[in-house]
Formats: sequence, C-alpha cells, structure tokens
Amino acid sequence: MRPNSECQPEVIADVLKLSLAVDDLAQKDTLYVDCEGDNLSRYGALYTVQIYDGNPQRRVYLIDVDILGKSAFDSISTMGNTLRTLLETKRLVFFDPRGDIDALWNLFRVMPDNVLCLQLAEIAYRRRTEKNRADWEPQFVNGLAKCIDRYCVESLTLNEIAIKARVSSELKAGKFQYSDFMLSNTNNSQDMRTYACVDVLCLPELERKVWQGKLCSGGEKWVLENSRSRCVRAKEYVGQEVFRSKSNAVPPRFSYAHHKLIV
Repeated sequence: MRPNSECQPEVIADVLKLSLAVDDLAQKDTLYVDCEGDNLSRYGALYTVQIYDGNPQRRVYLIDVDILGKSAFDSISTMGNTLRTLLETKRLVFFDPRGDIDALWNLFRVMPDNVLCLQLAEIAYRRRTEKNRADWEPQFVNGLAKCIDRYCVESLTLNEIAIKARVSSELKAGKFQYSDFMLSNTNNSQDMRTYACVDVLCLPELERKVWQGKLCSGGEKWVLENSRSRCVRAKEYVGQEVFRSKSNAVPPRFSYAHHKLIV
C-alpha cells in the first residue's frame, strides 16, 4: 500500500536547525543519503545533501550546502556531533554513490566509510532471480527510476512519482536550475523539494527487497567490496574523462558512460 500522506521535506539552511537535525540523525544506525548538485563531481557544485532515517512521518532533511558551505559539515551541534562525523562513521545507503562521493571528498574532504550501494545490490539480486547462473552478467544496469518502477510500490505516492518525472525532465531541458528554488516559497520550490526527497524515500523499501532478498552466490561479499571500492576510487580519479568513462567497481568490463557491459 502506498503512503497516504506526502513527504515532509525540512530545509536546513542555518546552523541552529543543522544542530537539531544532526543530533536527531546521530541516534540512528542507518542513514539513507543522496546529493544534488550541478555536474555532481569534483568539477561541479554540491547544493544539497538529502538524508532520511526511515521515520514513519517521512521527514527528509535537505541540508543546504550551497548556503552553509563548509559549516554544513563541520558545525558542532549541541551534543557535540557534526554532519562530517555522521557521514564518515554511520552506515550509509546510497543508490550509485560515485558522483556524490566524488563531490563530497574532493570539494569538502568528507569520505564515507561504511557504504552500501543499492545499484550493485540490485545487480546481485537479478543475477540470482533472472538467470540463477554465477557467470551471468546483465547487459544493462538499472537506474533508480527503473528500480522505483520495479520494486518501490509502497514507499512513494503517485503524486511524488509524477513530480519526480516532471522535474527531472524540466531540469534536463534546462528550464531552471535546482539551486534556484530550494529556499523560495513558490510552487516550483515545493516540487523541487519533493523531487529531492524521492531519491531517499524509496531506499528503505529497495534495500529490503534487493539487499535483504536472496542474492546470487557470493553476492553479499561482492556488493560490499565494490560499494567500498566506489567510494575509495573517488580519491583516484585524475581527470573528468576518467571519471565519466572508466570502469568503476561495477560488473567486469562495464562502461559507466553508457550503463552497458562491453561484451
């Protein structure tokens, strides 16, 4: 059954709200994380970090890095926590964290250590459920939109899915910029906040269905090792062409640029 209420985005754009949010998140064992930006990588800009802790109210913290800058990560909360510490010590669940980690590390020197990549988990899940052969490789990896369609029937409202699709299309068409609407009170800003929330609201359900489902033989080890590799390699990129085109801890001979295995 789909949620009967819309998500509750909470924009964090001052250090007082940041302190309250960080202390709240510090009590959780697992955080579901995504980042938004312009050309999200060392070559672009990081605008927001979205964090969801699985709460039933569907509240998502949208931490405005564009406004807070470095203090978003290093401002010390009332209870002595920082966002940097949470991201570097908590168990974090991403869907394909490569661009996020590249930006976090190279722009702010934040390096998450305990990361689960659900894009990789979904591959290991399909290896078993679709072919049940250890040597089978999918011809394509699935993006988040396809995973939402396939697995996430309980975590998002139909309105949230529609907003996500529409805003994604408008951003790609260059009709507006993500950073333009985060703090304003227009209809566009509300839709943009919902757009930002969707990518983390769906992760608990996706984790439950693909990671906690039955993976292929050796799948858990493969997913964890390569989730970590995707993070570590953020330190190793030597140029934009390498970041965009080289294989990076996805199935063997995988082309990041085309989301396709080269056979």
